[in-house]
Amino acid sequence: GVPVSTGNSGGPLINVRGEVVGIITLKRSNAAGIGFALPSSGSLELIEAIIEKGNIDGVVSSVSKSRPLIGITGVGLEPGVWYEQTEDGVRVATEAFAQAHPSLCISTDVAGVYVTSLNPELDASNYLIEGDVITHVNGTEVYVTYDIMDIVNNFDGGEVVKVTFVRDGETYTVDITLGTED
Repeated sequence: GVPVSTGNSGGPLINVRGEVVGIITLKRSNAAGIGFALPSSGSLELIEAIIEKGNIDGVVSSVSKSRPLIGITGVGLEPGVWYEQTEDGVRVATEAFAQAHPSLCISTDVAGVYVTSLNPELDASNYLIEGDVITHVNGTEVYVTYDIMDIVNNFDGGEVVKVTFVRDGETYTVDITLGTED
């Protein structure tokens, strides 16, 4: 993940190799540094259309159609690290702080996306609960919310993705039907 600040919208999301992998679209106001991006593959089709004819009328792209939604808000966690739950999400905590304030802190034995909330109107809420750690979507390992979005953006609303998660030390895999953002 990369930090996303207010004002970054429209800017590039760059990977560690300096390659543009997306265009930043928004930052959650109540989650420090958690942002969302459109994948560069679908965005490029729209950018080329704007350059060529000044608009995107009639262009069908993975980002111009109704966007698929999985209905999960989460944060990437590393195994064996203590995190303090805050109003803005989570932040790394010391083990001493975690022992002194166990009700405020979380830790996981697996890397993945810790579910902080679910959209009750979407199918994910029928299978997942806050505190689950999503480790795979359609067999691909996920570490941050962008990883999940990158996979989900290849589907349409109404299609199904397989989500593997850990709850109370047990691993489960469920089929989740994606919703649609119109």
